[in-house]
Amino acid sequence: MSEQAPQENNYNYNAYTGGQSAPAPVASPERPKQVNISFWLLIACLVLSVLTVPLGIAGLNSAEGRETLENQLQQQNPGNLTVDDVISASTAFLVIVAVLNVAVTLLVAFFIRKGHNWARILLTVFTVLSLLALVVPGGLTPLGIAGMVLLLAATVLLYITPAPEFFKAMKQYRISRKFGQAY
Repeated sequence: MSEQAPQENNYNYNAYTGGQSAPAPVASPERPKQVNISFWLLIACLVLSVLTVPLGIAGLNSAEGRETLENQLQQQNPGNLTVDDVISASTAFLVIVAVLNVAVTLLVAFFIRKGHNWARILLTVFTVLSLLALVVPGGLTPLGIAGMVLLLAATVLLYITPAPEFFKAMKQYRISRKFGQAY
């Protein structure tokens, strides 16, 4: 009877890849200029949005604004409400909406810049909903129209080549980073 040689270590450390070597590390994709321009258009839109708050408050407190509110209160007769009550509530509402708008817009803008597709989709939905303001009579001021144009331009740029490829590449990059293959 012949004696067999001891077997060598048969462990396969690449078993998770089916015996093949691991893929090469993936580098972070370069951000296209459209994404950068879109980011800065969103920041400009945000600045215009913030500027509308003091202008809106000033409009409410103007003689014409007070007269309009007084006429509406007389027609609707809501009870004990005064013009000052309506102006205070409207001012609080404007400030709260402005703070939320700043927070959400900054969040979306920075995540778009990082290449997160969900932020691009959220911006698209927000832009479509914002366009509904165009059908409301007297819904937009000149600053509002300028902000709408900036918002629309920022959104459209994110769908022009090579921006969509950037979002796909960033998704792959994040996946490869998760599994330790990125550098």
